[in-house]
Amino acid sequence: MMRKTMPLQVLAVHLVIIIIIFLFPLKGSAESMVKSGCQDTCGNITVPYPFGIGSGCYLDPRFEIICDVSSNPYYPLLLNDIVVSHISLDYVLINHNISRFCTNDIDESLSMDSSVFPFSFSHTQNKFVAMGSGIFAFIIQSPSKNYATGCASLEGETLKYCSPDRFGPYWRYRRCSAPGSGKNFPLSNTEISGQAGNAGIPNIPYGPDLPNPNGHEIGNISRSSSICYGIYCCETTFPYDLASFNMQLNIMRTAKLKNKTEDICGYAFITQTNFPVSYTITSDAKIAPHSEVVPAVLEWAVGNMSCHEAERREDYACGDNSFCVNSTQGLGYNCKCLPGYRGNPYLQNGCQDVNECEELKDKICHEIASCVNKPGNYSCICPDGYHGDATKFGSGCIPVKGKLPVPLVVSLGIGIAVGLLILLAIAFWLYKRLEKRKKDILKRKFFDENGGRLLRHMMALSKGSVEKMKLYIIEELEKATDNFSVNRILGKGGFGTVYKGMLQDGSIVAVKKSDKVDEMQVEQFVNEVFILTQIDHSHIVKLLGCCLETEVPLLVYEHVSNGTLSHHLHDKAHLSTLSWENRLRIASEIADALDYLHSYGSAAIFHRDIKAVVADFGISRPVSAKKTHLTASVLQGTYGYLDPEYFQTWQFTSKSDVYAFGVLLAELITGEKAICADRNKQGLASHFTSAMKSNDLFEIVDHTVVLNEDQKEEILVVARIAERCLEPTGDKRPTMKDVAGGLPKSRKMVLEQQVVE
Repeated sequence: MMRKTMPLQVLAVHLVIIIIIFLFPLKGSAESMVKSGCQDTCGNITVPYPFGIGSGCYLDPRFEIICDVSSNPYYPLLLNDIVVSHISLDYVLINHNISRFCTNDIDESLSMDSSVFPFSFSHTQNKFVAMGSGIFAFIIQSPSKNYATGCASLEGETLKYCSPDRFGPYWRYRRCSAPGSGKNFPLSNTEISGQAGNAGIPNIPYGPDLPNPNGHEIGNISRSSSICYGIYCCETTFPYDLASFNMQLNIMRTAKLKNKTEDICGYAFITQTNFPVSYTITSDAKIAPHSEVVPAVLEWAVGNMSCHEAERREDYACGDNSFCVNSTQGLGYNCKCLPGYRGNPYLQNGCQDVNECEELKDKICHEIASCVNKPGNYSCICPDGYHGDATKFGSGCIPVKGKLPVPLVVSLGIGIAVGLLILLAIAFWLYKRLEKRKKDILKRKFFDENGGRLLRHMMALSKGSVEKMKLYIIEELEKATDNFSVNRILGKGGFGTVYKGMLQDGSIVAVKKSDKVDEMQVEQFVNEVFILTQIDHSHIVKLLGCCLETEVPLLVYEHVSNGTLSHHLHDKAHLSTLSWENRLRIASEIADALDYLHSYGSAAIFHRDIKAVVADFGISRPVSAKKTHLTASVLQGTYGYLDPEYFQTWQFTSKSDVYAFGVLLAELITGEKAICADRNKQGLASHFTSAMKSNDLFEIVDHTVVLNEDQKEEILVVARIAERCLEPTGDKRPTMKDVAGGLPKSRKMVLEQQVVE
């Protein structure tokens, strides 16, 4: 089997990284520290392999941990009865009992054997402590009986100095002196078995040659200190690890102790070096420690042979990527992960590669160097244009003379690219800002040209009566109609296109976009819009407002969702849905609406385009009460509905609306269109009046309408009104008020009127 001992050159290569790892701890490892399927904790204490809980989970019986579940929290036991508080791959921390020695014979030497074999008390992480008044305590190693260490705990007001006699090859006599007496007091036990003065064991003082700093002790006093300086408590180190040893306690023969009859007690124990020792001193100089157990550090090793022997055996305990270290306590060895690896070296694949580049790059490689991780190692590499070892603790990365470094070239390129992008962004921002400014100027220009200032002035003067009118901004209507998408078109006419839109508040509107505008009649347009927005009739589509920020003003109406009358009369899908009662109701409501327009305030309104599609005011005009007609310069209206006198005089009167309404009544009765190719270019008006004169009315009545006798009478009344409305001369036609009053009311309208009354 190949040796896994650590080569010297590998240690040298990794010295720096080891120092860095200690200075800057790596992130916590997620590698398992126990064998697969084994319990990894007892209570809140981790139990790493070779220690283990349960059969098959530990290396050998010496490392078995018994988890005591009778306590809360659970705690592990080592060697059946040693309570463990921490286990690592380097040491075990245990709760060690304090040994108590009591006697009433000052000539008696007290002793106690102790063993933690195969473990040992660490001489580098522990100390030996004795507490008492005038006692000397020491440790003798077992079974060799070699002297290990000892110290003297003196009585505060009696003894000042304590030091060994150094006569002869053995330390047989120890003497202490009282202050100012000049007398030496021998220890009660003057003979120490074993070779206490063997070569190599240093002369260890039993207490510091210091005067008592406190003088007389009065009452009970508690002390807690990490160092005992020799008064009532002493401490010392020991030169090597101890697995088995004997502790002895001797009482000093002093005048004060000589006459005592009660028990004299002292304490001795091994504890962790930095553990603060605390105790209480009573008024009669008795000592009592504050606890019965103290922490102590145990060293451990596996096997009972050296690394050289173990590496050749099949039961070699070290796993992959690890090396062997001989134990300092004698036979046995320990396993360590190779530098660049971490984990549990006692498991087969327990030592895993450390990614130094991920965890330590900023601490090991130069700031411009790249880091490459390797199994158990890493490399710092300078970029092109630089040379050096690329490390932070070495020469770093130095630019090559006469060659522009690639990072500098890349940085310059990135800087130029970023600068260009910023310039482009600024240019684009300026362009958009200029475009917005131009658009705002154009919007203000159109607003003024379309009479916006005049309309706003009129709205201010009539605040309250037109409070519902709104001046829309173009962005709001563009958003509502998806930029006037063709998918939003409701219909087209001779004067523009109507779009369906949804405003920000969710309301549905119809937006009319005219094809042209008469620049000479801007003031008239504003007056008409102002008047039309004030119309509030249940059977007239409401003009909600307008937008004057475009070249051609946009009118915003409330949306009528049920379609047009023409749609219900002539669409095959709706032929059987419009009953005579509904037709009569529609005729009456339209007549009421037209009568309302004709008699509106001081400015009567002529619709001028009454047809089966009555849903806007495209060419409607208000007329002063002093005027009876409007004169048109171009033909306006819809063929089939135009007044015959209009073609002769080019004048539009209220009777022109009456004529168009007569055509609409004929449509409701016959279900035919105003202009139809099946009648050899004969208009519906001529066709209807001919049938009336020949008493053939019911021959042309819509055959889809089912009539009873009462309804036939109603049709006859409506037909006669329509005949009067279709008189060739306007003077013979009735007014809309007469028409509205003469039309029979449908049963539904009568009921609604009764409810209102």
